Amino acid sequence: MESGFLNYNKEIKPVLIKKYLENHPHLIEEWIIWSENKRTDKGYFLQLGDKFIVGYIDSTKKGLMKTIEYETALDACTDFILLEICSILNIKDTGNTNDL
Repeated sequence: MESGFLNYNKEIKPVLIKKYLENHPHLIEEWIIWSENKRTDKGYFLQLGDKFIVGYIDSTKKGLMKTIEYETALDACTDFILLEICSILNIKDTGNTNDL
């Protein structure tokens, strides 16, 4: 992978992603757009509004859905990024305590 994530995924902690988002808050909106534009029958999603939610849906299993609610948009987006990247790269251990 061009990003090098596979080589460094154990070193990339949620706190580093969160810090980057704190310094680049406009990227949260980009991740919302990414989530809303996904065209798949299963996967993670990010929902920000009155509540800050990260979830997993699997339409192949009768719409199975799991969600976690967060206190801040920053926390939700941080976990969504980590879960989404690990899902794309088929990495089972995200290093995240909030795995869905």
